[in-house]
Amino acid sequence: MPPARKKKRRKTQKKVTEEKISIAPQILEKLLEGVQLSNLLQLAKSWGYKIQESDELKQNIDLFSILNINAFTRNQLADLWALRTLKNKIWKKFTIADPIPPRLGITKLNQGLKTALKSEDLEKKYTPYVFKLDTHLFHIVLEFVDEPFLVEIENAFSYQLIKPISRHSSILDKAEKMIYIEASDGTNSIKAKNFESFATILQKVLKTSLERVRVRPYELKEIADNSQENLKKVVFVCPREISGIEGVDRITVEGDDVVAGLKDIASRHEVNIEKVGAWAEISSANDEFLLSLDGKIKKLSLINKGMK
Repeated sequence: MPPARKKKRRKTQKKVTEEKISIAPQILEKLLEGVQLSNLLQLAKSWGYKIQESDELKQNIDLFSILNINAFTRNQLADLWALRTLKNKIWKKFTIADPIPPRLGITKLNQGLKTALKSEDLEKKYTPYVFKLDTHLFHIVLEFVDEPFLVEIENAFSYQLIKPISRHSSILDKAEKMIYIEASDGTNSIKAKNFESFATILQKVLKTSLERVRVRPYELKEIADNSQENLKKVVFVCPREISGIEGVDRITVEGDDVVAGLKDIASRHEVNIEKVGAWAEISSANDEFLLSLDGKIKKLSLINKGMK
């Protein structure tokens, strides 16, 4: 009779609970300044909470009161910081060459990012994550793994806000087959190289090529003329070949309403700057709105408006 087999003991894995950081309501309210409530709702849903917009939600802080959330994981704080900084970023716009799979969502995007990073031998350098901004808009982020985190302590409270200070960021618009990549200033070779690397990763994830969208000077003028906001600054470029002027590369016009002012100057004083230079950049107060000749864009509400 063969000896009885010993039953193998199953190893039980201990469930690791991620440490959460409590944040005082006044600090949380400051953290949420400028974040759109609709985007915050989408983010809460991606965390597994079920919540709909209602009359009870007067301001951002109300969402966390209703959900009884007063402590956050490190990843959740990173999500909140990413959402907060969206309005301050400048983007470069690209068209997507091939069709996007209709069921492409957060899970598949995350999987694709991990695969693409591994193929580029970058999986130890970046941590990817994705969340929805809208039904067809996704925020895609690569965060530097070894990047130090900045900790803020306010009013001698023990509450801390933790935010990564360096990351790559993009917005995928599935409906319009567009992707917006956070712009590099172009003056730093390392930043430029990282930008190209990020664009390559995104092309591998979407299994397609990306083509940069640029704006023509006459399109900038049309957008400026039709803008609902008073533009505070217009920049004209003056190539010597066109203007015939030596020593002047750019002309900047600033004021309370520069579009109306330029028209007034042209009619009253018969001075038309457009004959000297081409439209290169338009912006509003504090650069809340910005659009440039090389396709740099700021303010998410401009996405797919005026730039086709």
